[in-house]
Amino acid sequence: MKKKVAVVFCVILIVSLVAGISIYAMPQRSSGMVMGEHLSSFNEKENTQAIVQISNVVVYEAEIDAYRERIAIERGISKEQVPISDAEDLIIENIVVEQKAVEMGLEVTDEEVANEIEFQKQNYDNVPQYKEIVDDYCLGAGITLDQFFSELSESLKSTMSRTKLRDYVVGEYLAETGRAEEWRGQYYQETEPYFEEYVDSLVSDAQVIRLD
Repeated sequence: MKKKVAVVFCVILIVSLVAGISIYAMPQRSSGMVMGEHLSSFNEKENTQAIVQISNVVVYEAEIDAYRERIAIERGISKEQVPISDAEDLIIENIVVEQKAVEMGLEVTDEEVANEIEFQKQNYDNVPQYKEIVDDYCLGAGITLDQFFSELSESLKSTMSRTKLRDYVVGEYLAETGRAEEWRGQYYQETEPYFEEYVDSLVSDAQVIRLD
């Protein structure tokens, strides 16, 4: 996982801003700067305590810490107010979902990632809020813009895999109930809880080993 976890956080913040969703700012530092600072420490993540293992993936204390920062930004609170268990639950879920998508052959292609990166670069050139938070992020992480987009391309495979898994699961559900998949949008209030229950079942069945 390494750096890509923190990059995913930045992507979420950026996409939220572009979509017009409110994100609470951290006092004195932008959310981009905060997440950038956390990415810069990810190089040393394996020097921190190993917390849990999911299949062949080991999660370290630094990764849990970065997830707490993300949750804090989303909730508009300090990191210290975020229970460690919330961060652990979220990172375990994300890993399990990504592994399931790969298992089902729903991996994201290099072409799909390249197309999304091009779209994000256009946003950087044309959306002031996007540019500001990316620049802050890069400053906090001590990386260049080219490095950001390079790392972003790696993280997108994970986030886009989740979308693919959801589309597949929802499509199967609608087919089983005799409804056309192309009309799935109108069933969102029904299908979203269904997918969340599906994810919960994946997490329940996952082999999670405590290492701390």
